[in-house]
Amino acid sequence: MKEIRWGIRGFDKLLGGKFPRNCNLLLIGRLGSGKSIFCEQVIYEGLKQGVPGVYVSVDEPPYIVKENLFRLGCDSEEYENLAIVDCYSYGIGRIRGETPLTKEPHIVEDPTQIDQIGKEVQEIRKDFGEGRLVLDSLSGLLSFVKIDIESAIRLGQTLFETMMWSPAIIVSHEAMDLRNISNALRKVTHGVIRMRLEEVEEGIERCLRVENVMGTTSPWKRYGITEKGILMEE
Repeated sequence: MKEIRWGIRGFDKLLGGKFPRNCNLLLIGRLGSGKSIFCEQVIYEGLKQGVPGVYVSVDEPPYIVKENLFRLGCDSEEYENLAIVDCYSYGIGRIRGETPLTKEPHIVEDPTQIDQIGKEVQEIRKDFGEGRLVLDSLSGLLSFVKIDIESAIRLGQTLFETMMWSPAIIVSHEAMDLRNISNALRKVTHGVIRMRLEEVEEGIERCLRVENVMGTTSPWKRYGITEKGILMEE
């Protein structure tokens, strides 16, 4: 079985470093836990290894994603193996009253149509072959339309079937109104990355664990957020 080398300090050691290469994961965490930073780091570390990356951006405009990758150390040559699918400009951006000014070649004008997102990803895959993929976030997509549990499961299946990359990560905020949908989507994933944020006497404590990957759940590990991304305890 081929395995993933994530390149994130401390994370590769979870589960003994044995993550299946073609895995679909749901990333769940509260606002401020560092979900987007984690995903951007996953893409960046893949680019450093020569692995193409696709970032489906729902919550932020593409230029913000690029700025964050640049801060992590991404250079112009690595950008050649990066594609951003813009689901923001005609989604959350339009709701906020922003004029679409995107220059991305891959743009989804109706982000509620999941098949359009899958079509863009498949077109990119023709050029890139295999690579890493992030959708950030499912919660953002759900802000456009109300769906029931059965629809959520079908949605997840559609996403994962059209985004069979290595790995594919779909982000979901941890909130009461999304919990049932997140639990439903766990049925069509290979596991969950859960990021926890709590207030303690010393300030803010962030912890992460991996759940139900190959039937195994890792212990909680503390992590911090630095200028260079997520830094986990050894």
